[in-house]
Amino acid sequence: MRFLGREQELSALEREYKRDGGFVVVYGRRRVGKTTLIKEFIKGKNALYFLANEESDRQNLNKFTEKVADFTQQPHLAGSRLESWQSAFRMLAAYQCVCRRQNRTDTDFRPHLAGLRTARCRSRTALERKPA
Repeated sequence: MRFLGREQELSALEREYKRDGGFVVVYGRRRVGKTTLIKEFIKGKNALYFLANEESDRQNLNKFTEKVADFTQQPHLAGSRLESWQSAFRMLAAYQCVCRRQNRTDTDFRPHLAGLRTARCRSRTALERKPA
């Protein structure tokens, strides 16, 4: 299947991806192609993709932690139960700092949040809070 259109959106995502740090939130009405856009954009990139579902916030956080453990190749993280979404995002930021200190060129990790689709998932709220 070919991906047609959305050149402007892909260009905007690419510009943000090339910046040092930051994140992107993709939002919009149902069934307009947000997920397809994100999946097309991350093709060929070292990307962590997670789609929250209608389970509880705790279940989504646990599944996200498992994904992070796999993505970062840190299996010891898989069993950890983080207390909050903020903790999960801090863990990702710490991983990025370690990679930079090690001058790892195999990991171009730039976390970009895309389209959290459930009201039960508090990760969006965690990102909207200003750091203390």
